[in-house]
Amino acid sequence: YRRVFLIKGPRTTVTLSRLTIRNGLGAGTAVGMMLMWHARVTLVDSIVTQHQGGPAIACGDGGAVLVVRNSTISDNGDNGIEFRMYPYTGPTHAVDIARNRFVHNDSDGIQLIDYAGLTSRTILIERNVIAGNAMAGLGCMANGNTLENFAGALYPQRKHQRFAKDPLTGVAFLRRQVFAVLDAYGTRLQDMVA
Repeated sequence: YRRVFLIKGPRTTVTLSRLTIRNGLGAGTAVGMMLMWHARVTLVDSIVTQHQGGPAIACGDGGAVLVVRNSTISDNGDNGIEFRMYPYTGPTHAVDIARNRFVHNDSDGIQLIDYAGLTSRTILIERNVIAGNAMAGLGCMANGNTLENFAGALYPQRKHQRFAKDPLTGVAFLRRQVFAVLDAYGTRLQDMVA
């Protein structure tokens, strides 16, 4: 068992920049980076790769804040990022995942896991390249389920999810990824292979 970073604490704010985080080993828990107990982490211009036994990056409590920009999360043995949206009340936290590459992970590129109750957060996922992951590019899971089943999930809290499209063709930049998307009323909009 080998976790590269465990970041925890109610007043912990960490910025990691220009790092290569690799070769974590575990069993069902985050092996690259784990955020707990309201930790705030920004990961910029970095590579997270070759972790086995759990997600490369995981947020493990309701108050965690994660910003990932201009980074590559690739070739991991589970999800690239697993974000558990446990109930949380307090100041609105912004989760920002932008301008990254999520490629060749053995489960979802990004997995959002919903739990009962609202969380005070916004989620912005934009301008990412998501390709070649074994399951969903963006997995949306309900009821604390972490095993991808392509059912989608209704997230009643505010969120902003934008996928860049080619201005000429209108086709999303995402390749060979499956999305199960629900609208605000819980109606399944579509299963889309982009």
